[in-house]
Amino acid sequence: MRQKEAQKQRWIQNASPPIQVSEIDERGRAYGRDFVSYFPRESDREHVLGPFVASQTCGTFDVTAIVKGGGLTGQAWAIRLGLARALEKYNPDYRPPMKRHGFMTRDPRMVE
Repeated sequence: MRQKEAQKQRWIQNASPPIQVSEIDERGRAYGRDFVSYFPRESDREHVLGPFVASQTCGTFDVTAIVKGGGLTGQAWAIRLGLARALEKYNPDYRPPMKRHGFMTRDPRMVE
């Protein structure tokens, strides 16, 4: 009888929603998920990191990207294009290697 009661209490405890805690820094900013948890597929992460590899600037910049709509792969490609364009504006010498790898080209397809 005690085992059934203890098991029932555990079920009740596990069924209750988790306690939500606010994660805000000292300036009142909140952050979304990190890169690895947001893009679980390795191919999507490679797309995002491509411009940094081509320009040899891995680990040099902190990036905050806001994407909306589409799937995760489409969002990864949109971030890749935005990063490539931002790196080109930062240093125009980065354009040739990124152009050679196709990072400066936008996908021309549109939703009908």
